[in-house]
Amino acid sequence: MKRIPVIFLRYMVFFIPAIILSVLVWNHYQDDLSAGKVTEYDVKRMFTFDEGKRVVSAVSKDQQLHFGMYDPQSGKRISEWTTESDPFNEMWPSIQGNNLLLALKNKEGQLVIEKLSPSGEKKELAQQKIEIPSFLKTNTYQWNGQLVFTGEMEGFSV
Repeated sequence: MKRIPVIFLRYMVFFIPAIILSVLVWNHYQDDLSAGKVTEYDVKRMFTFDEGKRVVSAVSKDQQLHFGMYDPQSGKRISEWTTESDPFNEMWPSIQGNNLLLALKNKEGQLVIEKLSPSGEKKELAQQKIEIPSFLKTNTYQWNGQLVFTGEMEGFSV
């Protein structure tokens, strides 16, 4: 019977400070948010391509990635689009000629490859749905100027 209070006290020694620290961190974040120091949807990644004539920004919110393509000289937005993403919002960029390839994982863990041209045109390149079993960064490689993905398709592994 004496063991229960001792175990309870040990847990309380660790959990009470953790709870207090969590509340303090959350309050500090909320203060910074209201003061304008931080926004909920800061830019996650930025990419340049076409010899620096195009910039693509990626903003993460609501488990979706919102992209915008800009002309950096004029500041004009060329195009924008939204892509559903896995909870980690992983992206793997690759420059292919004047185009930017963005490899992403959707919510089902399947590979999505989007090709962006300097004119703002977007085209999905993946012809078959490849399931990436772990993080995209651990299953994606660049080799001889090509993107190589490892994953699983129906009936066999790639």
